[in-house]
Amino acid sequence: MKNFEEILNGMSKPEINNLKHEDLLAKAIINSKSKSALSFWWIIIPIYIIAAFVMKSLFVPHNSLRSNLTELTEKNGYIAILIFIAIPIVVIIINLVSIKNIYSLSKNISLSKFFVSSLINIFIILISLTIMLIYLL
Repeated sequence: MKNFEEILNGMSKPEINNLKHEDLLAKAIINSKSKSALSFWWIIIPIYIIAAFVMKSLFVPHNSLRSNLTELTEKNGYIAILIFIAIPIVVIIINLVSIKNIYSLSKNISLSKFFVSSLINIFIILISLTIMLIYLL
């Protein structure tokens, strides 16, 4: 019994040098930035098409963005839906999952730090919603 008490008295509090939570949070932020970069490249496709239609409506008389989008939908219905609806929805889902991962791992940080780490994702979600609204209106 004395040997056991000596062992207990000789024990000290364990030191934790590296927290696993910090590593997980860092990985989640890096993954969200790489996913947002990929999302940005996917969202450039509809932005490029909308920019081309805006330029066409500016330089060709009696043309508007709405008429150009209607013409594209009539000629290539599935491609237009894929470009202006499906791609933005997928991009929104990917970025929302990234934001959720960052939020679930960073419960102790302030709202401003969370917002800064998710700013790119929020910006891409807003761009995606704008593309869908341009197409649907």
